[in-house]
Amino acid sequence: MSHEMQATPTDQRPNPLTALLLYAPNAASVSRGRRDVADRVRAWGAANRAADAEQVACELLANAVRHADRSTHITMRLSMCSDQLEIAVGDSSPDVPEARQPNLDDEAGRGLYLVESYSDEWGCDSYPTGKVVWARWRL
Repeated sequence: MSHEMQATPTDQRPNPLTALLLYAPNAASVSRGRRDVADRVRAWGAANRAADAEQVACELLANAVRHADRSTHITMRLSMCSDQLEIAVGDSSPDVPEARQPNLDDEAGRGLYLVESYSDEWGCDSYPTGKVVWARWRL
């Protein structure tokens, strides 16, 4: 018995695509995660969202590194289906983040403002063991 594979048009994306990545809670993980997101998003055929996804991943990972317990890993889940891309970063901190409008002279505090600016929507889900901050884009 033989099986013939049909070619899939390049404008159709398999549903869903998912990657789960683990990072140590340190600064090197932020740049590594940023590269991982860019590579995956481009490989999945959503290059038009890669720059925004990179920026958001950088901000979410930096916040997780800053606030997470150093003895646990940070998780990042990327998922994409035909109409949506999502990045979700989980850490062990129970503190729910709040976006705020930064002052021009603030040296920090722009992360979630940038996440809000670069994504179509974002939010946070709390759990007994920490939280997951996510951002989504329509494709």
